[in-house]
Amino acid sequence: MSLYALTKAVDISAAFAGFTQHFAPGFETIDSQIEYMGVTEPASIRWHPELRFWVTIKPNRIQNRYWCAFGVDSPHDSNLLTITCEINPPHAGIDRLGASVFVRSDNGTIYIAHNGGIGGGKPGIGKAAFLRFYGDRTLDWVTWPDKQEFPYIIIGALDDDEFCAQIAEFVHKVAEFKRLKVSKAS
Repeated sequence: MSLYALTKAVDISAAFAGFTQHFAPGFETIDSQIEYMGVTEPASIRWHPELRFWVTIKPNRIQNRYWCAFGVDSPHDSNLLTITCEINPPHAGIDRLGASVFVRSDNGTIYIAHNGGIGGGKPGIGKAAFLRFYGDRTLDWVTWPDKQEFPYIIIGALDDDEFCAQIAEFVHKVAEFKRLKVSKAS
């Protein structure tokens, strides 16, 4: 299967609409506080109690990317939630600085993909370490319009009924990776 990065604003906007529609059924909307990089701010999150993850989406928070933060802390246990990871596809164009991208397969299926670039501000947490931890699960080459190819984790197809479970699996793997790295550093 060949995969191609979406770069046209109209295609990405449509993919983003398909992406975000998954975060309504089965989710509770809760006002909470999120913390990242030493900053705390109010946020409306969507919590999935069965899959045990939350998401907050602010499409225009970052100038050139859609901002989607995910976490695994229960908002019922704490009002201050920590971001586990972000999935921030670009609004348009070739933007490989961000870790996420929508991709299209030969048969037209749209997926969300992540290059493994995980932040966290702690020693040992980064892209290379995460990819070693994640292993060879669904790592595929994505071709960009400039013909350059890069490896990505294919998280899930937007038309898959199990999409939320696939997102949850990815977010929980990032959380597990960060827990292990932090506990080893202690």
